[in-house]
Amino acid sequence: MNHKLSLLIPLIAASCALFVNRFDQNRLTQDISSYKASGKKLYCEESSFELVNSSKAIQDAFQKFLIQAGSRTPLSHVDKSVLWSLVQMNLRPDQASPTSKLQIFLKNGQETEYYHFYSKQKGAWPYLRGLETLLRDYKSKNTLLKLARHVDNLFPSQFFVVKNFEAFLEDNKEKIDANSALKRYYMRADETLKENEKIGKLKLAPLVSHYLRKKKHLNYEHGKTLFSYKGSRGLTARCNYDMRLYSNSIYLIHKDFIKSHLFGMSSKDGSFLASAAQNLEKFEPVDNSLFFKGDSQTRSAAFCSFDYSKEELKSLWLVSSESRDPGQHIYHLMEYGLQSANSATDISDLIGFSRHLFLEDPTRLVFESNRSSKEQLERLLKLNIPVYNARQLGNIWAMFENKNTKGFVIDERTDGAVSCSKR
Repeated sequence: MNHKLSLLIPLIAASCALFVNRFDQNRLTQDISSYKASGKKLYCEESSFELVNSSKAIQDAFQKFLIQAGSRTPLSHVDKSVLWSLVQMNLRPDQASPTSKLQIFLKNGQETEYYHFYSKQKGAWPYLRGLETLLRDYKSKNTLLKLARHVDNLFPSQFFVVKNFEAFLEDNKEKIDANSALKRYYMRADETLKENEKIGKLKLAPLVSHYLRKKKHLNYEHGKTLFSYKGSRGLTARCNYDMRLYSNSIYLIHKDFIKSHLFGMSSKDGSFLASAAQNLEKFEPVDNSLFFKGDSQTRSAAFCSFDYSKEELKSLWLVSSESRDPGQHIYHLMEYGLQSANSATDISDLIGFSRHLFLEDPTRLVFESNRSSKEQLERLLKLNIPVYNARQLGNIWAMFENKNTKGFVIDERTDGAVSCSKR
């Protein structure tokens, strides 16, 4: 694979562009200091069991928990994926709430299945609906209520605020302070909780019991549709965003920043990668709990599964979020040469490469100048639209499998951790 990745944008160069080192909305910055690698682990060199989310401490606790839970009840790959999903709720109660939408890539055997759970009705809990559906579709011997009780009884009270959740609490301090229930959970004196401060553990079984009682009175949407797309470089993708639009310079730009909580699990028995997200307009809790009540009808993270004909790489998933147009970032990766990636190192190089994003009203391009080369910047300045600087754009995680191994690759740009184990 060519690691130089000299191609920036598949556009015809025109007259000189204006490079504007000004602040643009949604996490763009005036800072164009040189990029410095964080040094954090982005993938496992050799591992048979992996976990990804935003907390290494929770990953460590979950591995110990699985040993205890497995000694009481035989657990399938899908059971473990559901347990991992239940644990995320207490970690990110703003995005992995009962009211959140849930998107999933799941491989339990040879075929990849895509699930998208949401509801158009107020009061619905699609996150729990999705987990219950997985157990039903894969004929689990365990119920959602039984697995929730395992978490309640066996998982330690070790939930601490992660960096992105700290930022969410700080950004919404006034709204949280105005609600007595949320204030009780998330404020100490006049300040919201900070990174590494403890979050109380909430019992999940009562919530699941409530969901089971009321589910027949509500309607849920269960999407499984993916759009097929064959890129200019021969790579075939199946995505929840229609990549043909990007190839015709039609961009799916949302007015707000699309945020998601990503998490996954990989073992010899299968693979699982998920996104939880919701729209928060009114700040109030779910049934007086620590969970934020929201609306699951919000823009989705971009999910793509890629088909490979060669032997080196058997499968690849990409999930993109933290952007006004997450699908655009995956499309650009396909144009950069994703079909040449054969290993975790190749995929990590692609994910770490400088990104750009086309925005409209007015038409402009934002670009990670601190990760670019001089050659890339010179090519960029030949475009005929204004170019704005961005410190970082988007968050892309990958799940890959080749003839020798499989595992996750996470993005250095945002909060995330991967654990490696030979268990």
